[in-house]
Amino acid sequence: MLITNYEYADKIVNQNKSLSWEGWDILEITPSHNAEFNKEGKIIDGNWAFVKTYQLTEKGWEVPKKYVR
Repeated sequence: MLITNYEYADKIVNQNKSLSWEGWDILEITPSHNAEFNKEGKIIDGNWAFVKTYQLTEKGWEVPKKYVR
């Protein structure tokens, strides 16, 4: 779902513990030991996690509907 308003995007990030900000991009972080062997795997706070990035475009952020209520 396309989010075009920063305030609404920030509200979505604040209401979902698996989302966070990295600059202007929204990160979806899913902890998993298997992330070590995947290109989407990163170490977050000392633990492996799958990290998916929803980048800001000229239209806004395209985030999954499951996060928009």
